[in-house]
Amino acid sequence: MMKKINKMLIENGNNQENKVKILLDGLAKGECKGIKGATAYKIAEYAQQKGLV
Repeated sequence: MMKKINKMLIENGNNQENKVKILLDGLAKGECKGIKGATAYKIAEYAQQKGLV
């Protein structure tokens, strides 16, 4: 999993916004056990409110 994330970071650049987007996309896709869709949605909503994405 970490190799996949690291590859994505390299391909998409290493700026903070891309890192947050990669994190949110992974959470929304269910790549992190224990994080359900509604939780991922709330996290993404919070990140938007904070101006991270």
